[in-house]
This record gives sequence, C-alpha cells and structure tokens, in this order.
Amino acid sequence: VAGKAIISLLRFKKMTARPLSLTSNAFEKMPGFYTVPSSPLRRKQKDLPTETIELVVHGLKGELLLGPDVASVAVDIGQVKQRVLDTSRQAVIAGTVSRALPLQTFLTAGATIHLLHNKRATRDIETLHSLMADDDGVPEPLSPGTESLLSQVSESLPCTPAGYAKASGGAFKDKKSRNAARVELVAVIFVKTYGVATAWGDPVTGGYIPLSMIQSLSSNIAGVFANGRSFAAVTDVGAVTTWGDAACGGDSRSAAQTLTKVFSICCNPWAFAAFKEGGKITAWGDSESGGDTSQVADRLASGVVKMFSSDFAFAALKDTGEVVTWGDPQCGGDSSAVASQLASSVTEIFHNQSAFVARREDGALAAWGDPVAGGDLTAVSEEVSSGVETV
Repeated sequence: VAGKAIISLLRFKKMTARPLSLTSNAFEKMPGFYTVPSSPLRRKQKDLPTETIELVVHGLKGELLLGPDVASVAVDIGQVKQRVLDTSRQAVIAGTVSRALPLQTFLTAGATIHLLHNKRATRDIETLHSLMADDDGVPEPLSPGTESLLSQVSESLPCTPAGYAKASGGAFKDKKSRNAARVELVAVIFVKTYGVATAWGDPVTGGYIPLSMIQSLSSNIAGVFANGRSFAAVTDVGAVTTWGDAACGGDSRSAAQTLTKVFSICCNPWAFAAFKEGGKITAWGDSESGGDTSQVADRLASGVVKMFSSDFAFAALKDTGEVVTWGDPQCGGDSSAVASQLASSVTEIFHNQSAFVARREDGALAAWGDPVAGGDLTAVSEEVSSGVETV
C-alpha cells in the first residue's frame, strides 16, 4: 500500500454575512452556542449574552470555515471541532459548499481536525476562556509527528489576525474596543490518500482485483468500505470503484452514472448505499436487501442527513425529520405500519440485524421490522409513548 500525506486546506467557498441555512435540530441546539441574529456589521459586546464571545475558524489561507459564531467562554476546543464538522457536513448535505466534500470524505475515513490559536496547537480540553487568557495549563501531549507537522504549518501563519489588536487578558478585540471580544482559530487537517495494491482470499468475494480496476485504485483513495462479500473504494473527489461478488455490490455498473461526489458509504452484508453531496442516496447490490431504491428514489434525491442499516434493509433520516426505508420488508425495509410516526420529527434511529427503532422529538418511540427482533412495541407502548432519551 502506497501512502502520501497531504495537508487539506479546508477550502470552503467564502461565506457572506448571512449564515448557512441549517435545519438540523441537533446542530442548532449544540450546547454552548447561541442563536444570534446575523448582521453585516461587527457585533457589539453589549449585544451578546453575558460570558460569551465571538468565535471564528479559518482555513490556512484565510477561508472562513465557521462564524462569526457566538459561544460561551466555557466551550472547549473539542466542542468547536464538532461545530466545524457539523457545519461542514450540513454544507455537503445542503449542496451549498462543494469544497466541503473532500473534508467530509477524509473525516469519514478517520482524519482528525487540529485547531491552532496564536500559532499554537490547542487541545480538546482547553476552553475559549483559557485561550483568551493565554493560559496553556499543562497541555495533553500530541504525538511527536503531529507536533512537528503542526509546527511547520504554524510557521507559515501570520502572528495575529489582520485588523485586530491583542487586548489585556489575551482576547482579540477590534481596535475600537467596543466590539465583541473574539477568538480566532485556524483549522488544519492531515490526511492520507493511498493506493490499493492487491487483494487476497476468495476471489469471488473480493480477494481478486480485476486488471481493469488497477489504475483507478492505484492512487487518491480516501477510504475502503466492505460488506460480507464485496468492497467499495472512495477517492478524494468522491468517485467509487467496487469489486467482489457482483450480486452483493461488487458490480456497481448499474449505478455508475450516479456514483459521483460520494463522501460516505453505508452497507449491509448484501448491498451498499452511497451518501452523496446534496444529501442524495444511491444504492446497488442485492435488490431485495436494499440495493434498489427505485420505489423511494424521489424521497432520497435530497435532504438525507444520516443512514442506518439492518442486515437486509436501510433507513435514511432526512433534515425534515422524515424517515425513508427500503429493502427486505421483514427486516425493516417496509415501515408503512408506522408511517405517520415517521413522517416528521424523528431525531435518531437505532437498529439491530432485523429491526429499527426511531426516536421522536418528544421522546416517543416507533419500531418496525421483525417483531421478534424488536420491531413491535405493542407490549410496551405506554412506556415508550414519550420521554425516552436513548435506546
């Protein structure tokens, strides 16, 4: 396997003063962040809630990745990273920021975001308050290789954000000083693309790579996904190459024209479903196990935010709270019995090999699939009619 480390500059299209339109309730309710009316002008500190500041995250070339957001000074770097990830994911799903697609592809493959403040690598446990006070404390160690790479990146950055002066206590404030205190961070992600050199094992189930695919798999692979009998590789630009048992997803030619701009793949033992820019879903493999979306294609054409699978079916959660299912009816592919409960307001889905359970905003549960595997809540209907926090 050949590897090549590269630094992703996280280049998003530049955002205007109007914030990205998001519909995910989970995103909007993220602890520590406030919903404040946007303004083309710099916010004043007196207009913000107490104990809050403005937060801005840039890419390495000054691209605006996040903000200006209004956040509690108690928010830590780990929460800021999650905010950046959620913003990026929402942009990909909404199809509004195409350059977020490579970022999501690499994050799905396991890459990690690092945030720099004043040219220094931050740690997840540090709060915005500690950054304002320049209080490093005793930072948790990073690996020597990561520290070295981040140091090289830091050397290329300006000392302070243009147009800002360092105020007492370490916070950045506009030189007029009446504007809101602001913490500015720079995001860096180290990613690795590689080539798939060979495969071994049962040739029918992916242990042999056809010669015709060697070139497409030789470089720029961001991640490889596998079900029980085949493989699917995704490149850094969202192209997909598959091999293995043709009946179980190893042959994706039927979906080839729609397998573009893919950033993640969900699979069960018999089929694959690709998560694409714009919140679109494309599936292939065993048609009876979810490899055929023709019956729900119009509902999967946009707005999907999460995907889940049982052994023989898929369920997609949309930004409206609607749930779309397809695949083996006995294992969750048919949710018509609880259709009214899945039409909106669903916030999370849980699953096992043969059934699904959806949690609604009010804490009520709805289940479908094999009754023996939990797809029937009749016996506990009163207990799960509201107030359930998790399953």
